Amino acid sequence: IFDHHLGLINFGTTAPVEAMVPLMPLDRQAISSIESKIVPLDLGDTSFINALRLAAQSFASAEEGRERAVVIFTDGEPDDPRKLSKEAYFKEIKEFVAKNMAEVSLYVIAVDVEGKYWPEDKQFWEEITRGRIFELRSVKEAELEKIYSTILLQLLRIPEIHWDEVPEEGLEVKIDPYLEKVTFSVLKERAEVEFSLIRGDGEKVRPEDPDVTYSSGRLFEIYAISEPAPGMWKYTITKGRGRVEVGQAFIRVEAKLLQPLSPYPQGKTMELLASFRKRDGSPIKEL
Repeated sequence: IFDHHLGLINFGTTAPVEAMVPLMPLDRQAISSIESKIVPLDLGDTSFINALRLAAQSFASAEEGRERAVVIFTDGEPDDPRKLSKEAYFKEIKEFVAKNMAEVSLYVIAVDVEGKYWPEDKQFWEEITRGRIFELRSVKEAELEKIYSTILLQLLRIPEIHWDEVPEEGLEVKIDPYLEKVTFSVLKERAEVEFSLIRGDGEKVRPEDPDVTYSSGRLFEIYAISEPAPGMWKYTITKGRGRVEVGQAFIRVEAKLLQPLSPYPQGKTMELLASFRKRDGSPIKEL
């Protein structure tokens, strides 16, 4: 949806290069490459340190100026042929991250349906990731999509996403004026359910609309709409039955100080000039 690059590292006792997808622009080709690598693999133990080493190497050749993030998805605790203590493994991980990935936003999604390892491991990961941890207690695609959406919004520094369940009769939502962008994340219980987003003027939002960036999967759709017109918009279910949840997140314009410039001569009369601007500094459309 946004100008991201994405890669995938499969790991076990090692993190084999042949089982990874290197960082590439997030487009249909990248998604297809990643999906082809998400297959059951018997890679032995759970060596987080080897996976993190490969991730750090990937970032070394990445384009400068981009925010870097790693999301670890795991259903186990650290282990490898050395058979160290839990404390020793996490000490190794903590020291590596501090030395080589200090500027990387590190997230951990733990799958522990039976609560076997996460209660003990949580404190270690919480310290290493600075609190960026999530626990998945049930293997439901919709719940995982919510976690991924939360991580994405944190990386984009967007306020917390607000979720609504869409009733059969539809649901109206208010879009405030002067928004730089609004993102609607649609999670569906069943793939056959069809969802429509209606603008304030009654027109249906279409993926090919010039102000829309659209992405979809079997059970999700994402609409990112630039400078949406204010008014009462509406969610509707146009086909099928099943639970549909929609999360909305706003990127609001920001007040920018245009005058005085820094540095400013001491003793000179000061005139303040501010303007609401987009994040890239460009002006907004006046309503």
